[in-house]
Amino acid sequence: MGTGGGATGVLLKNGTWNGIMGDLMNGISEVGICAGISLSRYAYVDFSYFFNYLELVLSHGPTPRIYTWKALLWPFSQPLWNCIAVNTALAITFLLVLERYLEPLVFKRANLFWGYGNIISFILSSFLFRCVKIPAFAGRSTKAFCIVWSLCVLTIVTVYLSRLFSLFVSPRREISPGNLNELATSDYDIGMTYFGGLLFHTFKSSPRVEYKKIFSRWSPLKPNECLKRGFKPKFACLSYNTDFNLMLYSLRGDIEHLLTHKRLSVFEIPMGLPLEKNSIYSRGFHAAMSSTFECGLLKKWVINTGAVDRLAKTGIFENGIKQPNVDPDVVVLNLLHLKGALNSFVGGVSIALITFTLELLLKFARVPQCRISKYIFSIFLQKIKLFK
Repeated sequence: MGTGGGATGVLLKNGTWNGIMGDLMNGISEVGICAGISLSRYAYVDFSYFFNYLELVLSHGPTPRIYTWKALLWPFSQPLWNCIAVNTALAITFLLVLERYLEPLVFKRANLFWGYGNIISFILSSFLFRCVKIPAFAGRSTKAFCIVWSLCVLTIVTVYLSRLFSLFVSPRREISPGNLNELATSDYDIGMTYFGGLLFHTFKSSPRVEYKKIFSRWSPLKPNECLKRGFKPKFACLSYNTDFNLMLYSLRGDIEHLLTHKRLSVFEIPMGLPLEKNSIYSRGFHAAMSSTFECGLLKKWVINTGAVDRLAKTGIFENGIKQPNVDPDVVVLNLLHLKGALNSFVGGVSIALITFTLELLLKFARVPQCRISKYIFSIFLQKIKLFK
């Protein structure tokens, strides 16, 4: 069986092959250890059933944390900030209309109106102070709205401060490149495992702009060295999934929790055993390798290869390869998270309008003022009990 001096083999400019393909075509060996299955190679050799997919893995270490004043805006998403701003503007407008134009229809007293500045100050300061005093001379409709508005603001501020605290303790990390396009436009240094020249020639001859940018910045490295340098800031390692798995299982102990990796779907090659053209062993190898793929023998072999040096405490044998980010970004809140607060605002407007309507109707019905007060106060107490 040939292992090849140039890995799986590359078609050179003079029309010859190196590596395993060259060994098979020159009669040095009858079966190769493995090679990527492609139409260009079928003209020269036969292949067994594929037993694995060769794909690219983009890996890097933890990204730097971001320390900026913009963290004050991170707990909420942009649509949610817009919604809070609109909600506040509506509250100011409603309170101005209620005090300036509606309540004077019921109570003909000039001192019921706070003033434009005081109303705006009340609404805005309620976000900064937990307790904002409602003037005693305010109308009943105004008091009802202000109480429920305070509940709305209390919900928003409590949720905001809880998220803000987590962001200050554990700030966000910089966004890392997740595909070849992002890697090409990033400021990351790029290392790539060199094994036979397949990746080298693919990126070198590709007409795609991102491939050319990556090729102009990369440095060919051995698999283990590529992974080691991947823990340096602003360095990304491109490697085959087989190399990446072996490095984790056998070479790097229990450090995989510090490593972030993404499997790229743009470069997938089925792997099989190459044989001499029209070889008598083709049918036997085809049957054997199909069984190998279906029973997961390759994965078991990768695990057992590094079992001696691998620390058992990582639980890698039971759980498989997992590379979660140790410190994921804090979840940005959206409108659904503050649904209760927004409902409180709508409820406050409704209660205020209902209270005002009852006062207006009772006034036109010429009910004595003392009975009006008792009746409205009893309704207001019932509303409070419902909220409890």
